[in-house]
Formats: sequence, structure tokens, C-alpha cells
Amino acid sequence: QTAVVSPRAPAEASGLTLEGPDEAHTYHLAWGEVAGATEYIIEISEEQTFSSARVQTLSERSFDLVRHEPGQLFFRVCGTNAGGDGPWSNIEHLVIEPQAPAWVEATPSAGRAQVALVWGAVGGRVEYVVQKSTAEGYVEVYRGEDTHIDINLGEDKHVPPLRVRAEASGVTSDWQYSDLAGEQVSLSAPTLDPPE
Repeated sequence: QTAVVSPRAPAEASGLTLEGPDEAHTYHLAWGEVAGATEYIIEISEEQTFSSARVQTLSERSFDLVRHEPGQLFFRVCGTNAGGDGPWSNIEHLVIEPQAPAWVEATPSAGRAQVALVWGAVGGRVEYVVQKSTAEGYVEVYRGEDTHIDINLGEDKHVPPLRVRAEASGVTSDWQYSDLAGEQVSLSAPTLDPPE
């Protein structure tokens, strides 16, 4: 009868580093050697809890990731062998901010009962937040993936200042404020000095 003795799981955690991005949008993860480890498990998650992480097992001690998508990612690594997994490393974190919509245009309906708000789409999987100005400050009137909505106006039929931003995995762009379509800006007539 042959006894199989499993090795002890790695006892130490490795230090994890994150560098990048370079000109090709590549991020480089690297970690130190863990005594007793035959492979390394790397977890990649959009949440710091790692509850829905993607898991990869690697024999090397580095990992390159090309990322254009806005949002945030968290990384951690541990050494592993036939005896089990070692403790997790420190957590590294990258953030890619979404771009703000390039333009936002508000167009009142003919009777000014509503205003149609349209904005430029932002690349990637993003959600848009629309706020309107009120006496109490800006309040949210929309959150979703559409790039156009209709907003009901009050009895005074006034179009309030409106703003839109993009969000991805808890990371937000700057606000973009609306331009009112079809509104003419009245310019005062120039004054001419009499000839001398």
C-alpha cells in the first residue's frame, strides 16, 4: 500500500504590483515568488469583495491585461499547490473613467409641455444619469442606458438647466450641461461713435 503525502499549502502571501497603462492600453501585474507554490491563482473582479471574480491559474508570476472599457477592476493573487491555496496578496485596483457625453441638447415640444433631451453616446458599457436643476439643487430624473429622454415641464413651461454624465462600475465622468436647441441669444445693438 502506497501512502500519498500532500505538500503543505503555501504559508505566505506574495506582494502584487500593478503598472500601466502603456500606449497600447496594457496593464502589467507582477508578483513575487511564493515558497512551495507550483502555480498562482489570480482573481479579477469589478467589486472589492471578489464575490463575482474571474479566476485564472498561471505558472508564471506576471499577467498582462489590455483594457479600454471604462470602470474599475480589483486584482489579488495567491500561491497554490496540491496541498491547497495560500493567503491572498494585497489588492491592486485600476480605474478607467468614462468620457463625458460630447454634447447635450434640449428641445422643447411645440406646446412646451415637455423637453426632449438627447446626448452623445459614450463608448463602453455605461449607464447615464440625468439631473435637472430645481430650487433645492440638482435632482436625478433618469438613470439608464438610453441616450434620449422626454422630461415633463411644469406649469410655467420653463426648461430648467439639465446635465448628463456617464457611469461605469461606480466610476463617473464629468457632467455635461445642456444647450437649448432653437433658442436665439439676443445681442444688444452695437453703439457707434459719431465721426469727429
